[in-house]
Amino acid sequence: MKLKVALMHGFGRDSKPQDFEKAGRLLEQMPKKPDTVIFPEYSFHTGQLIAFSDDIRASAKRFRSNFLFAPSTIDTGAIDGIPPSWGAMKRMLACNKINIERQDGADKLFPESIGLWFSPDGAVFAFPKSFWQMPVHRIPGGKTAVSICGEINCIKENDLEGVRIIYNPSKEYGVFTFATRNPGVLEYEWPNPEIVNALADKRVPAIRCDTRKGSGIIHLPEGIGIDFKPGELISELILYPI
Repeated sequence: MKLKVALMHGFGRDSKPQDFEKAGRLLEQMPKKPDTVIFPEYSFHTGQLIAFSDDIRASAKRFRSNFLFAPSTIDTGAIDGIPPSWGAMKRMLACNKINIERQDGADKLFPESIGLWFSPDGAVFAFPKSFWQMPVHRIPGGKTAVSICGEINCIKENDLEGVRIIYNPSKEYGVFTFATRNPGVLEYEWPNPEIVNALADKRVPAIRCDTRKGSGIIHLPEGIGIDFKPGELISELILYPI
C-alpha cells in the first residue's frame, strides 16, 4: 500500500463555498496530488455542497483525487434545530444524481451529518451517520470505508471484512487524541480494546481528520510506515509498506 492523503483540518463549521476554492489553491501547491482529500465533520453544510457539487466533481476529476466530506445537515430543512430524516434527504440527493447507500431501516434516522464521497470519475456516494446500525460505510467499487466521528467506536471485526483503509472525518476537537513522538501518529482513547484488535487482525489503517492537533493516523498496523507533513490549514500524510 502506498497512499497519499490530504487532511483539510483548517476548514470547519463556518466554511463557505468560496473556502472550497481556497482548498483547491492549497492542493494546487502540492507537487504530487493526493489520492484522497478529507475535510473534518461539519465542514460546510449539506445544502451548500449539493449546490456546488458540479464544482467538486470537476475538482475531483482535475486532481484525480477522491474528496470526502461529512457536512452538517442542520441547514437542510431543519425544524427547531432537528435535521430532516435520512428518507427525506435521500430524495433530495437522488435528484442531484447522487448515489445512495443501501441501509435497511435508515430512512427514519435523523443524522446530524452525512458522508459525501466524490470520485474522480464523477460518481458521488452518500450515506448517513448511523452509529451502531452501520458504523462502516463501504465506498462502491473498492476496499475503502468511512466511519464518521464516533461511528468508529462501534465497529466490529466482521464490519472490516474486505476493507483496506478507513477514513474518519470527525469533529471532537481533538479531546480524544494526542500526538505521540511519531509525527502524524495519534494516541486515540478507544472505548473497547476489541476494536483495536479487529483493526490489527485485519491490518486496517484508520486516518482521522479533525482539528490540526487531532488529525493523523489513529491506528497504524504493523508493516506500514508513515510520512507526515503538518501545516496550518492542510497536512499531508503518506502511508507506505515497510
